[in-house]
Amino acid sequence: MHVLPITSVILATAFLSSAIPTGTADLTPRACVTQYPSLFDHIYEASPNYANSQNDFFEIAYDTVSGQIGRYRRDVVVQFDNIPEGSYGCQLEAYFPAGGKVDQYGASQVNVFTVDKQATLGDTWNTAPRQRSLFGTITFEVNPNEPVKRVINSGVCNSTLTYRFTIASTTAFGEVYFQEGSSFNGQVLRLTHNC
Repeated sequence: MHVLPITSVILATAFLSSAIPTGTADLTPRACVTQYPSLFDHIYEASPNYANSQNDFFEIAYDTVSGQIGRYRRDVVVQFDNIPEGSYGCQLEAYFPAGGKVDQYGASQVNVFTVDKQATLGDTWNTAPRQRSLFGTITFEVNPNEPVKRVINSGVCNSTLTYRFTIASTTAFGEVYFQEGSSFNGQVLRLTHNC
């Protein structure tokens, strides 16, 4: 009667020990790839044919003009090009080093949308990619003593990824502004993948 339980334990132990990997191959840690925007288009609803493709600052706003809600909206279209084929886990992030600076006034929550097409240098309000679906929401944050990284969202990688940033509120004034890039202490919007 005791033979069956003892035999079962011996067989189970032998089976489990044979399932343990015995290889000596070194595991290499994954190395995240970080990419920076290749295109920043600032588009202005009040000047629908004006093009501004400067990539050294980020500025979006929502305001009222002559009492008409939504008459004055400034959005930013950000594009990442040349994402290698086979990349996975594309994650859109905002990164600010310790002491980074963001000017925010009023309603400063930001919606980030996927868009219906790729951007082109010199897009205007009339020609820029249109919002397709909400990708994420962010309120930009900084800290005087330590870096701040905020993940907006992650998704499927394509060779080009384009996003449109806009103030989330449709009823209250809001504005967000910051200097962008390595010239400005490294505060950036960036895309990481293969992590």
